[in-house]
Amino acid sequence: VNEYIYIIAVLKHHVLIEPRKEKA
Repeated sequence: VNEYIYIIAVLKHHVLIEPRKEKA
């Protein structure tokens, strides 16, 4: 089980979503 890949997917999702809220 590659948990690393799952973590990367989650991080990418947060990187795409969170910055918009912070900058806004």
